[in-house]
Amino acid sequence: MLDSGAVAKGHLVSQGGVSAEPKSGLGHEKPDLILEATPGHGVVLPHGFSLTEADYLRQGPDLFLVGPDGTTVLIRDYFAADEVPDLLSADGAFIPADLALSLAGPLAPGEFAQAGAKAAQQAIGRADTLSGDVNVIHADGTKGLLHKGDAVYQGDVLQTVKGASIGLVFMDGTTLGLGSNGRLVLDQMVYDAASQTGKSAFSLVQGSFSFISGQIAKSAPDAATIRTPVATIGIRGTMVAGSFSPENGLVTALLPEGQHTGEFTITTASGTTTNNQSFGAVQVSNFFSVPSNVVLVNQGQIVNSFREVLNAVSNTNNTNSSAKSSADQILMKVYQQSGQQQGANGQQGQQGQQGQGTQEGQQGQQGQGTQEGQQGQQGQG
Repeated sequence: MLDSGAVAKGHLVSQGGVSAEPKSGLGHEKPDLILEATPGHGVVLPHGFSLTEADYLRQGPDLFLVGPDGTTVLIRDYFAADEVPDLLSADGAFIPADLALSLAGPLAPGEFAQAGAKAAQQAIGRADTLSGDVNVIHADGTKGLLHKGDAVYQGDVLQTVKGASIGLVFMDGTTLGLGSNGRLVLDQMVYDAASQTGKSAFSLVQGSFSFISGQIAKSAPDAATIRTPVATIGIRGTMVAGSFSPENGLVTALLPEGQHTGEFTITTASGTTTNNQSFGAVQVSNFFSVPSNVVLVNQGQIVNSFREVLNAVSNTNNTNSSAKSSADQILMKVYQQSGQQQGANGQQGQQGQQGQGTQEGQQGQQGQGTQEGQQGQQGQG
């Protein structure tokens, strides 16, 4: 794990907009910045460069990063060291070495998926619901679009475009939703159906997610984990929703699974917070900060923040019926409350109109009476 001492010693080859020439034969333009990978130390990216939104590309022994604004960074000899270094951005987002390797893909990726190429590899789950385009990069480097019912495999990198979402169902009954502009790595899924034990690990690089425990998370503490750029979430038999963005950091919330509420831990380089309060939320700003205390939020706030991924989970066809029903209950209750509020507002509007009409009628009667009285006095005169 990257520590503050290693970060402080990260070696920058060029700073202040000055860059050296890249190695010849890479097939890419001159990078905006060149950094050096120093064995045993992490590499710190400059302020303003988003590690979590960047594209990761192999160029021989080097790592080439392309930011969302087109800024390019070359890390020399990144893959040459026996121990590939961790990456850290100036705003405190942390990409461990193994995750960077997954995002960069293999040295010689296949150009096209071949029929039967995945036959020897066991599927760990399936794409159960999709809305919009969801791209997948397999561990062997082959790429494609996911379709409803497609198998997913250990090592897959999933990426949703703007407005897209996906609901995944895994072999142990775990249900996981990924929202718009999301990127998720399926790091590990090992499950023994006979003993209903195993281990699952996912890495959320960006976007929103919802997670409803299958058998693995219920079998042992921290058997199911979700890494994010600022914290690791250890899930213990429960339903969790969360999101990460460079602007807002990580926000997570614990949701009830039927009549049961489990707990999750959230761990950074500076400490751990345990959340066992239904509708309790925890926020983390960066990898070196302490997680916030648990703050209770209402169901309306939960749905407003995570409606997309809750819908993705709610629409799945999962044998773990509590997964679907939990999301359904939360969404339905908020929709009912919203309908009641709209009804109350409508009733108040009608009462206001009636009150205004009554007042106007009274004023009209008073005016008419006054006018008649004046006319009568004039006639007597």
